[in-house]
Amino acid sequence: MRYSRQGDAAAGQDFINLDEYIEKTISISFDVPVLSADDMSVLIGDFSLTQALSPADRDLIIRGLGTNPRRIIRFMNALKLQMQLAADAGASATLNLANPDRFRLFLKLQIINYRYPALFSRVLDDPELLYRLYQLANQYRNTKDKTTARKVRIEGLQDEPKAARALALDEEFWRLMLLPPPIPQDPDQVRQLTGWFRYRPPTPTSSQPTP
Repeated sequence: MRYSRQGDAAAGQDFINLDEYIEKTISISFDVPVLSADDMSVLIGDFSLTQALSPADRDLIIRGLGTNPRRIIRFMNALKLQMQLAADAGASATLNLANPDRFRLFLKLQIINYRYPALFSRVLDDPELLYRLYQLANQYRNTKDKTTARKVRIEGLQDEPKAARALALDEEFWRLMLLPPPIPQDPDQVRQLTGWFRYRPPTPTSSQPTP
């Protein structure tokens, strides 16, 4: 009650002045500095992966996840596990991370998976979904009138799954979609990288000559 404000001063509601209350027990306060992209790059470098990350790879991770250390650590642990499993699988895996462009696309897909798992679960069944969303993101970027472009984007999501429609006004998601590399139109490539651990290439159809 000593540090509260009642009556007219609190507009009819009890109010505790937290700063005055905490002063009784905490004698030293310190504001933790905001971490920078350079700090995150150092943190990412602390992880021992099956192959080194290029500066472009690190930049993609930081731009996709921000500078939240907890988020970076959780993502890097998941990435390390997947890369180790792919390395152990050897020739039987379709991940093929040796190609830097392919690996960067894998990174981007995993960032989408981490940030938007509900959407990513639909991608496993509909590998063309991300390309359609990528097209909407490009259309929005290339339209000067952002109010109109936002309406067009919402309309373009009407026939998409609920997990995609829920992201209509999530600008962080649309910025992530536009980060390089671009989402490929080939659904089989997306299918290989999103479900590499259970991917099986499509069986070619062969036609028998008519006798």
